[in-house]
Amino acid sequence: ASISRRDGVVVESVRSPEMVYVNGRHLVKGPWSIAPSVAKVKLGADRRLDMEITWQADVPIPDGYVPFLHWVDAKGEIVLQSSQDPAALGKTRRGTIGASAGTRVPESLEAGRTLELRVGFFRPDGGDRLPLVGPDDGTRRIRLGSIRLEGAGRDVTGVTWTPLEPTPDPLLARLNPADKPIDFGPIVTAGGCRVTRGGDALIITPLPEGREFTVRLRLAELPWKVAAPRYVEALDQAGKPQSRQEIRLEGDTLVIPCSPEVFAYRLAPG
Repeated sequence: ASISRRDGVVVESVRSPEMVYVNGRHLVKGPWSIAPSVAKVKLGADRRLDMEITWQADVPIPDGYVPFLHWVDAKGEIVLQSSQDPAALGKTRRGTIGASAGTRVPESLEAGRTLELRVGFFRPDGGDRLPLVGPDDGTRRIRLGSIRLEGAGRDVTGVTWTPLEPTPDPLLARLNPADKPIDFGPIVTAGGCRVTRGGDALIITPLPEGREFTVRLRLAELPWKVAAPRYVEALDQAGKPQSRQEIRLEGDTLVIPCSPEVFAYRLAPG
């Protein structure tokens, strides 16, 4: 049994004559590996406030979610909202995504005011905001920095942008927020599961309360000799099969997508 660092990620593994357990420590309930940042903020003609924002999405931004960009006062209350075209996220909704966003500073806001930028993703049709990587204000808004309106009185002539000093998250340092598949030898996965024998079959039991992940299984490296499975059955908690399909192969590796809705999987030769 060990907690060790593999491929730069702190992971768990256990082997015994009866079972193999691995955990690549992907995020289960923690923040999605999506980190926002701002390159620049400027004030243009007609008090137009424009900025360039970057979303570093190491995992795809879920469909249906769109960005929100709140400028708030010292109490966290929204004073302004900038808008970003959701189409800027692209079709893959993953990778380094740069986008422009803007709004107009109303005449009611005078020089000397300070506003903080807090951003995130929400679903217009309802549902929770996405938990993102960064300094969360407790409402799933990431704090990025603040602007001070420069000038005199109602004559706002510019803005000064001060980014929030980033602080590392000690929890994320011991997890796998990028969902990086970890090579444990017989198993390659970013998730957590136990593999045991059940007669002439193999049983894969994912950790409960997880998210979807994929298990890649190398039969030759398991501690047992078993016939090559042809089918994978989804089992409920009583061990009753709920569905059955042929196993996908990549060379000599078995590829098993694991769903949080399934208690366990049975890999059978026929």
